[in-house]
Amino acid sequence: MHRLFSDLNQGRWRFYSDTKIIGTKTIKQAKDCLRQVLETEGFRKCIILTDQGVSKTDFFRRFAKDMKSDIHILGVECDIGPMQEAVDAIRKDNIEAIIAVGGGSVLDAAKVIAAAIDNTDDFFELSKLHELKSPALPLICIPTTFGTGSEVNMYGHVRVGNKKLGIRRAWLAPKFAILIGEAALGLSKKMRYLTGLDAWTHVYETLINCYETNPFNRALLKDALSRHATCFQSYVDKPTVENCLDMATISAMAGLAINNGRTGIMHTLAVPFAAKTGFGHALSLLPFIKPAIRFNYNFLDKDLSLKKSNFLTNVEKQLLFMAPSFMNEWDMTFTQNDIDEMTALALSDTVLVKENPRQISANDIKLIYNESLEKFIA
Repeated sequence: MHRLFSDLNQGRWRFYSDTKIIGTKTIKQAKDCLRQVLETEGFRKCIILTDQGVSKTDFFRRFAKDMKSDIHILGVECDIGPMQEAVDAIRKDNIEAIIAVGGGSVLDAAKVIAAAIDNTDDFFELSKLHELKSPALPLICIPTTFGTGSEVNMYGHVRVGNKKLGIRRAWLAPKFAILIGEAALGLSKKMRYLTGLDAWTHVYETLINCYETNPFNRALLKDALSRHATCFQSYVDKPTVENCLDMATISAMAGLAINNGRTGIMHTLAVPFAAKTGFGHALSLLPFIKPAIRFNYNFLDKDLSLKKSNFLTNVEKQLLFMAPSFMNEWDMTFTQNDIDEMTALALSDTVLVKENPRQISANDIKLIYNESLEKFIA
């Protein structure tokens, strides 16, 4: 079914949630739950998709131990070659379900693979389909980083060379997501910080949507924002299975909300910046968080409980406490021509114009870029 999305301007809202979510603290608990899922669903023959980096971790070794499923290694950033090889292997072995273990790129690739199995030999054709001829192969997603919410959202990607195609369709949402707090214990402090920051931006920006939102989203996201304020610093500095599961829960909440809403100006500004710098998604958000909040602050819905006198101060203290350590290492220079190019690309995001709480122009975007990147502009 082609999903309708909320438009409060038209007096309607929708909330969809296709993924069953299971939260666990430990690998042992997760494996017990996974066995129950496989038995209940009747999935006898599965394949595990992961990437080279995750496959070498102690977490994955312990997770995959004693599992009889074959393991297929995917490439970097949804590279089409290993994705096609995975499709071929799944078809050849009559696989009944996919277990994807990894960060956002692994899970995004797995969603596209699952949809392609019984529907097409051309991944790019999927972007043209509103409905699948046959259901996607059942997919169980197990995230190893907690930031994108990919384990529950309906976004997939495929990359050929430098061209990366994004697909947003309801049928990409995984059938199950199993959250494991223990998965984040082996991450570096920097990785926990960046992915946890990413989760916060998804929560905040989806919460302040003007039209594509709904009461369920707002309830989820207010709770997620409160949870994040409570656990983020301890998750970064002193991770435990408890605060790691809290962060996994926050990320999944945001992922569900993104299915029923949109991100906003921070992400819109970050995309052209990432294209210029080659930075990863979370890192590219850093310069724009505070300026974007400041730009929209006086236009936020008072019912969201975000317009507090100390909100910006708390963001800097509780959220951006590691941002300077990253940005002080950047060796880059931007010209006004670069700013103009990034502005033009950002303005092409028509959803931004519709959903941002404050009307935004090309000049506004240019001013925010200049403020955010002032120390790097020649």
